[in-house]
Amino acid sequence: MERENTRKPASKAFVLSLFVITIILIILLFFIKISPRGVIDPNAVSIRQDSGEIQYKYADGNWQKIVSLEDLKNKDNGANKKDGKKESSKTDSREIEIQKNSLYIQWRYAGESEWKNIIAYSDLKGKDGRDGRDGLNGQNGKDGRDGINGRNGQNGKDGLNGQNGRDGQKGDKGDTGAAGPAGVTGATGATGATGATGAAGQNATISATNSTQPCSTGLTITGNGTSNLGLQFTGKNLPAGGTTNQVLGKKTDDDCDVEWKDTYEIRGTGMPEGNVKASVGTYYTDTAATNGAIRWIKTRGSDKTGWKVVYGDTGWRSVPQILSTSMKASVVKVRRINNTVYLYAALTGWAYNWNGGGASLPDGLSPGYQMQGPSAGRRGDSYLTWIVQTGGQINAETPSAQSPTPPLPPIVSVSYVPNDNVPWPTTLPGTAM
Repeated sequence: MERENTRKPASKAFVLSLFVITIILIILLFFIKISPRGVIDPNAVSIRQDSGEIQYKYADGNWQKIVSLEDLKNKDNGANKKDGKKESSKTDSREIEIQKNSLYIQWRYAGESEWKNIIAYSDLKGKDGRDGRDGLNGQNGKDGRDGINGRNGQNGKDGLNGQNGRDGQKGDKGDTGAAGPAGVTGATGATGATGATGAAGQNATISATNSTQPCSTGLTITGNGTSNLGLQFTGKNLPAGGTTNQVLGKKTDDDCDVEWKDTYEIRGTGMPEGNVKASVGTYYTDTAATNGAIRWIKTRGSDKTGWKVVYGDTGWRSVPQILSTSMKASVVKVRRINNTVYLYAALTGWAYNWNGGGASLPDGLSPGYQMQGPSAGRRGDSYLTWIVQTGGQINAETPSAQSPTPPLPPIVSVSYVPNDNVPWPTTLPGTAM
């Protein structure tokens, strides 16, 4: 009985000790402000808005960026849209308020009641530590031993003589060049002095054939003293007349059977549009093939405008700059042959919230109307649609951000007639392929 009475006071003392220890721990936790996410004291952190950013710093530190206001608004606009698409990228001018609570740095639009978390204190970068002391200089290493000289290599054998190449085939005969323009008429010569009176002639008949004049097959001279002298030409002669910029052209296959006619062929270097004056129907050949255009025809007017390409080829040009900034492609190229433009792109990436942004194709390569293509692939409920705008940019869109990548890379391959206000591009985009 005495032993039981001695144990009871000991057990009561043990329980009392546990109670006291628990109270002390609660008080300590309250005063050191332990947070479930860390031990950073909110009072040690300052926040502000500056230069379009939300920033923070510790009492003795520098201001550091948390997030830009633009990114914060864009993220919020996309998250609040019911259909999952982000809103337009136009600037949101609403003011933003910020505050601190015990766990987070928060924000809201001015006038709203709900505060939204930006970042927890535990996710902030800590204060910069003090610079460490320089380490001791290391000992100099020992010099390595000299390497052994390598053996001389053997002389290589002479290669076999190559076989003589085969003679190339004879090229086709080139086209006959166009006739040059008519020369300027020379000035009239001065009147000669009157000659002395000749002796009286006798009646005579002279017949001759002049082989040096292929356009006069015969010459007959008849005379009757000094009172009657006549000249008669037999055969065909060069026609009289002609105007400026006209040339002599064959009328039939007979020798010297020609006529005056307008110039229908001009050769030069550079584009004729705005530079060469001609009548409608005149052809022009650019011997320099400027921007791929070789042969032109005058289609309207009598001035230096109205030229249209009959044959030209720009060749394939690599133009990745016409894509929007949210897209990628392994190949993007464009080509114009005569009056048709060919556009090809193999897309490898895009964003469902595209806003354009690609560079425009030059005049003469842009489509005259917007073109839109069907889905190139499907996964879940996500479809891809490509669009070629009138400015020459390529864009792509999907109805939602859910699984926006199709199983196969989408291909854009279209041909179209360009805008007709500039018949041929005055500049070529990108680089030649």
